[in-house]
Amino acid sequence: MERDTLVTWFDEYMALFVALGRRDSEDFERLIEYFAVPMTLVIDDAFRSLGSSEEVAAFLRQMIGSMRAVDYGATETVALEVVGLSAGSALVKAELRRHSKSGDSLGGLSVGYLIAQTTTGRRICALTVANP
Repeated sequence: MERDTLVTWFDEYMALFVALGRRDSEDFERLIEYFAVPMTLVIDDAFRSLGSSEEVAAFLRQMIGSMRAVDYGATETVALEVVGLSAGSALVKAELRRHSKSGDSLGGLSVGYLIAQTTTGRRICALTVANP
């Protein structure tokens, strides 16, 4: 998977995710298109497999709802690493800091995205989130 085009794709995903969290967009359907079905989640020490589009959509709506509930304003990417795994897959690891609209810290996250080139385009197949 070519690094520069993957980073551009990832940046577009993050921009949409941020816009939804800030209430600058309501385009959940476009966000859902970034994810594969089924999709695997590992959040801290909890494992979950999302086997339908409805489950992926519900998870994403819950995440965006949580961001909106704390007056989310921005995400700062502290570190970003892209590791090519094969011609059709890569791991994107990101250290993120979130802030409210007033600039207060909402904490940091370590996030990993397994991204694969599928028959329908690039998709996030697995997502790991750790709260440091």
